[in-house]
Amino acid sequence: ENIRNAFQTARNAAKKAGKNIAIIFIDEFDAIGKRTSSDESGQAKVQGSMIDTFLTQMGGFERGEIPVLVIGATNFPENIDPAIKRSGRFDYIIHIPYPQKEGLLKLLRLAAQNKPMDPTINFENLADATEGMSPADLKLLFDNAGKIALQHKNIERDYDSFVKAIWQIKE
Repeated sequence: ENIRNAFQTARNAAKKAGKNIAIIFIDEFDAIGKRTSSDESGQAKVQGSMIDTFLTQMGGFERGEIPVLVIGATNFPENIDPAIKRSGRFDYIIHIPYPQKEGLLKLLRLAAQNKPMDPTINFENLADATEGMSPADLKLLFDNAGKIALQHKNIERDYDSFVKAIWQIKE
C-alpha cells in the first residue's frame, strides 16, 4: 500500500506543479528491490509481493496518467532482483565508483573544515589509509575520530584518533 501511495503522491505533486512526469528517488534501493529467495517464509512472500507491486506501479500507467521516473541508489547492486533490472524497467545502470586518492583528498579536506583538527594531520597519508572508502564512510570516519579524541580528553581530531576510527570502520 505504501508503494502505491508513494507513486500516487508523486503523480499528484507533478500534476499540481504542471509537470508531465513525476520522479521518485529511492536511496538504499536494495531494501525494496532485494532479490527474492525461493523459501516460503512469510518474509519472502512479503518481499515478493512488494516487488510485484513496485513493478506494477513502475510499468503500469493508464491513458492520461502521469508517468513516474524511478531513480534508485544502492551500494549493493548484486542484491537487486533480476526482475527489476529487465529492459523497460531500469533502463540504465550507472556505476559510480568510490573516490580515488585525489577525490579522497578533496573530501577529507572539505570534511575537516570547521572541525577541531590537529594542524599536523597529513591529509595525503589519511587519503592513502582511506582508500576504498565511500563518502558515507568518510563522514563516519570524522564522527568516530571526534568521539575517540574526546574519549582521550582531546578536543582536536589527531592522527591516532583517525587510525582507530579507520579500524572501527574496516572491521
